[in-house]
Amino acid sequence: MRNIPNIILFAFLFFFGVVSMHANGPSSLDGKKISVTLVPNAPALTIYCEADECYINNNTDWESGTYSWDPVSATFGIGSLTARWGKVELVLDFSDGTLELYEGSSLPLAKQVDGTFILSDYPDGEIPFNRFFSGSFAELVADNHLQLPMIDGLQTSINDQGAFTVSGTAEDFYPETGANSLLSLSQDWVVQGELFRSTGKEVLISIEAERKAQFQLEVQAGLSNGGIFFNVEYERLDHEPFGDEWVGNYYSYSNLSVEMRIRNVAIENTFYVEWLNGTIWETLNALNWETGALTSSADYFSENALSTQLNRWEPMGDFVFNPQMEFKIVDTSDTNIAIDEIGFYSFSVTPSPPASLAGKQIEYQPSGGETSSVPWQELYGSDGYAQFGFSGSVIERIPYTYAQGVVTYTIFDEEIRLSFETATSGTYEYVELDGADLFVDEVGTFSIVVAPTLEVKTDDWQRSETMDSPLSTDYWNSDRRTVDGVAYNAGELSFIFANGGEPGEEDYPEIQIEYGRTLPLDENWQVVLDDLYASSVSDFRIGFDLTFLDSDTEVVCSFNYGDYGFGGRQVNADVERRGDTYVYRAGAFVRANQDARLQGGVNLRVRHNAASRDLLFEYQPDGASGWTELARLNLGDGTFAGTNQYGDGVAPISGEVLSASERFAMDVEVEAGQATQIGDLTIGGIEIGSYTPPPIDTDGDGLADDVETGTGVYVSANDTGTNPNNPDTDGDGLTDGIEVRHAAFGFDPAVESSTVLAGFIAAAAELPGVITDAQNDSLSLGGVSLTPGGGNSLSVDFVIEESEDLSSWTTVETISRSLGISGTKKFVRVRMPE
Repeated sequence: MRNIPNIILFAFLFFFGVVSMHANGPSSLDGKKISVTLVPNAPALTIYCEADECYINNNTDWESGTYSWDPVSATFGIGSLTARWGKVELVLDFSDGTLELYEGSSLPLAKQVDGTFILSDYPDGEIPFNRFFSGSFAELVADNHLQLPMIDGLQTSINDQGAFTVSGTAEDFYPETGANSLLSLSQDWVVQGELFRSTGKEVLISIEAERKAQFQLEVQAGLSNGGIFFNVEYERLDHEPFGDEWVGNYYSYSNLSVEMRIRNVAIENTFYVEWLNGTIWETLNALNWETGALTSSADYFSENALSTQLNRWEPMGDFVFNPQMEFKIVDTSDTNIAIDEIGFYSFSVTPSPPASLAGKQIEYQPSGGETSSVPWQELYGSDGYAQFGFSGSVIERIPYTYAQGVVTYTIFDEEIRLSFETATSGTYEYVELDGADLFVDEVGTFSIVVAPTLEVKTDDWQRSETMDSPLSTDYWNSDRRTVDGVAYNAGELSFIFANGGEPGEEDYPEIQIEYGRTLPLDENWQVVLDDLYASSVSDFRIGFDLTFLDSDTEVVCSFNYGDYGFGGRQVNADVERRGDTYVYRAGAFVRANQDARLQGGVNLRVRHNAASRDLLFEYQPDGASGWTELARLNLGDGTFAGTNQYGDGVAPISGEVLSASERFAMDVEVEAGQATQIGDLTIGGIEIGSYTPPPIDTDGDGLADDVETGTGVYVSANDTGTNPNNPDTDGDGLTDGIEVRHAAFGFDPAVESSTVLAGFIAAAAELPGVITDAQNDSLSLGGVSLTPGGGNSLSVDFVIEESEDLSSWTTVETISRSLGISGTKKFVRVRMPE
């Protein structure tokens, strides 16, 4: 707070009255504004009047006060003769728009200066109550949140690095400029800035309530020479003894920049003054604005204040505060300030984040070079889980914690940092944490949805896409760089990349298409990616992931076709299970040097068998009629087997990977290490649906396990009573399957049937068309004769015979052939023609 000399202009800024000399003034000033220009060269003023309150803007800050209005004398007044700075009156002439200013502490008031005025109506919202903002200083000035005025001899400006700074020769020791905002104490909010200074200079953020003829209160957070500080200055203007009260705390701090904030918590009637220590906000002190009490004792205080209490306190709940940036001249012998010596890297006025997100749904829309088809949605529960999805459909459930606008996903070491610009919207940063380091992975805007819409949708998870038309955003959400895209052409979906990534980036750019439903693990289903094709592209990947998240488990099953720069094109399946204290991984692959068919296109398929708990990873090269199994994972026990298998399995020492009550999320992922055009990287379709798996026959007896009921009593072919783990339950030498198929002839798979079998053998010798084992043994060619011929030759002789009873045979023809021998060996065979 600066010492204000008792001159005309500053007296006017504290107390004034308006007296109309003509009868053509309005009967009420409610809803009116008076735009005042004083001469010579004084700042323009705008006075906004409500029913009994006025708000004054002088282009550097805002002040307020009560006023009286007498429609008979058309006199507008504020202040009093007994107040510290006396009273000011404006005499308005409505005939020509001129005014005269009078001031004094006793009557008659003395005329001091002339001016002009304009009286007009103002629209709702022009008084900037609870106006919030954030962004670059250039944006704040362009949007009229801040001005670049002259303040006490100093020129404000934005430097080449985008910082707000001042320069010139200060005419006062406390130059300040206020934002275009008036903050009420009924709402939570934060005034925040990153301050910088040079030696011998101080810079502060502050909030100020200045009530004409009543009081002035300023709460400051500052960076000084060798320290940071909290300071409160309070001045009574309406009764003696006049003078300031002040209290504060000082903390040693050697850096030349710091981020500080003043935070209002309405339910606690408290201002918190804080500074950012690394990633933690530390409290310097706190002031109760209803009682004037401090939370902690002040390190210094004025003689008319106490270490924990300001005296003559006025409860502040009905008043408004103007956020300000201040610059203090510490060395009064050196009032020159060079540009960039002192200033702010950032300054914002935002609503405080809500104390809890429980029950709130937030929609996130990426920006800053990233985009998605529709916003991502998260519904935050009171149980510590967030449901994640889009278009009203939940696809994952993620554990989270929340505090002070930061959503933390401990399973990922990631955070969403929310910056509120209104009570329900703002901007966000998605941050990846790596120890003390962090990486901003994504930025964008967010909004809180009034009525949450996210729900788990379980009845329409089956879907097929032919790529003849764009994918519906009810089921699919594409996430990509804004410079990349997709195109639908002749039944194919092409993935178009502008480049292979920016210099210095480790990963290739990716286009991800998330499916808006989840796949049940208690049903049989298959996911097929049809007609994957890559032209001459190298360093690419096309495939899909099946994922599951829980409080302590993350399971990712990836199936891809790609070229990774070694071994040519390949198909690979990769499975990872991650917990709080472990990571298990397994995989399998086949390369084009092992299966040359992979140089062309390929189809990928994963089948889930609910009964066996198996996931089968299969591929089908372009033109092939059948599918080739690459790998399989058992979700029940974590067993993994595959071609060229690697890794250490995906289950802990024992236990299932996922229970049958869980559901898999699914997404298509494509990446490329170079620019692509239409037709370079394509897929022809997506099939997600149920299928009927082949029956499981554990003992190989020709009967499915589910019909071998183990009761010991044969009922029917669907209830055989046999043991599914024993191919010959009754031990009679006949497999259970044979006996079931011939049950109509007296065979019983659960009862020893050797007597029935012996009867059939005896009958076979007499039945026409039935061949006994002995007769079958006599069905021979009678041998092949090889006889050496003259020179390098062999004579090959064999006989064709016929019979009507398999006992008497008659020769039909004897065939002899002479074969030349060009080497030391000759092999001969006789076979039936195809």
